[in-house]
Amino acid sequence: MTRVADDEDEGAVLGNLVALLRPDPDRLDPWFLAGFLDADDNLAGASTGSTTVQVQPGRRRLPLLPLEEQRRYGEAFRRVRELRHAADQAADLARRSADVLTGGLTTGALEAPGGGQGSRPGLGPSVVRPARRPRGSELVPLLPAVPEPGQGLRQQRPALLVLQQ
Repeated sequence: MTRVADDEDEGAVLGNLVALLRPDPDRLDPWFLAGFLDADDNLAGASTGSTTVQVQPGRRRLPLLPLEEQRRYGEAFRRVRELRHAADQAADLARRSADVLTGGLTTGALEAPGGGQGSRPGLGPSVVRPARRPRGSELVPLLPAVPEPGQGLRQQRPALLVLQQ
């Protein structure tokens, strides 16, 4: 990943996997440089090694464009970077929301949506309704199902694969 450093990077430690480039802003737009250096095809052409991949900066390609054109590209690359950042934040919020909803559904704090008239698929207002657990209800422990020899996962009932983390 190549990006333009900002105030949050102050004091960052450089090492084998982190390099610092200081382009002259009168000759080379920093966002233009970061955008082209970070392009997938540029990374692939500058990478060597099979088990440990090293990117050699000297093997990367950079078009020679007038500064004003570089700035136009640089502004576009900056906006793409903002879009990626916003998409990452949205994906993180969606994952956390899904985790909260799953926790609420499995603990009984939330009730699953009804299938009656007016319900719609997906997460609608009915999902966030607090659950009313009937008296005496309890969670049933699940035992792992062992398939018959030769039967595998093909059964009449749905099969769940549980991956241990």
